[in-house]
Amino acid sequence: MSRTARPTHFDRSTLVRRLAGLAAPSRKIPPAVAIGTQLGEWIDFNDAMTLFAALHDSKAVVVSGVPDVGVAGDLGVLLACERAAMTEAIHAGIRPGARTRIKWPALVASETPLEIAADFAAYHRYYQAHQREMDVRVGTLRAAVRNTITARVPSLRQLTALDAAFDKVLGPRERDLLAQVPFLLEKRFVQLRESRPAEAQDTIAAWMQPRGWLATFARDMQGVLMAELEMRLQPIIGLIATLSNKEARQE
Repeated sequence: MSRTARPTHFDRSTLVRRLAGLAAPSRKIPPAVAIGTQLGEWIDFNDAMTLFAALHDSKAVVVSGVPDVGVAGDLGVLLACERAAMTEAIHAGIRPGARTRIKWPALVASETPLEIAADFAAYHRYYQAHQREMDVRVGTLRAAVRNTITARVPSLRQLTALDAAFDKVLGPRERDLLAQVPFLLEKRFVQLRESRPAEAQDTIAAWMQPRGWLATFARDMQGVLMAELEMRLQPIIGLIATLSNKEARQE
């Protein structure tokens, strides 16, 4: 009996679930759309031809020779190092005195005006700075993993060619969608700011106390950034997992 493939839905993404959790209780999250339907809306004729070419590239299908062994382990270490570095950058941003290029706006300097600390614009720029950092680092890592697999495991060249095609076709659309994330976070920011107790002390130090509204928002944004990082890393994790499974079958 044949098994019917279950559709993959976007609402399984940790990023989507976390954003939904930050939404107001009254807000309804639209139902998930099957990924095949969603891709059909994203990919035009020229994009489809790019993917078709990657799937039918005769030079990338079968290559003789014995593949390198232990490549998956090497790439796994590289992934772990890069993930740790990007994770540290996200967490260091809200630690007072931490040496990091992207700093939490309210902690940039002690003389930060109160009105700036209470304005979402600075935090929007902060999130965008992290997105640019992830875009560069994850993109560089993904290309490096593809290049290593192509060079050392010739039999998987079609896989890396397809991944490169998907990256080219879907990358711009993914960036457009991720650019909307800060606007969703802004609603959470305003909600926390407006719901703070009337008698609360309006100082940055008070706002950044563990139970302060701005510290709560910092943790929320940090969680969303981590979820976005994991989402961006999924194609790389998939490449390495496929390679690891292939190596296991050859042992």
